Amino acid sequence: MRAPRLPRWWGWPLEFPDHVRERMRQRNFSEIDVRHMLFRVRRVRPLEDPFRWSVDSELDRTPWRIILEPDPAERVVVVVTAYPLAPPP
Repeated sequence: MRAPRLPRWWGWPLEFPDHVRERMRQRNFSEIDVRHMLFRVRRVRPLEDPFRWSVDSELDRTPWRIILEPDPAERVVVVVTAYPLAPPP
């Protein structure tokens, strides 16, 4: 499988707002897990919202989706949310 083409903002620092930290507790994943998933990207695509992107990856053999919002003014990428696409086995 060929690696996806990554957007120019891909290497910017990540920000994890409070609402994402709450989702981390609810869905049992960490900032380290998100960073790990972003190294194992399967697909990156823009969403209909012109400022948001969808990233498909994997964590513990389960497919996950991460929603990102790059902020060009601050040169950071805000993690909006992350969730598993299928229930764990």
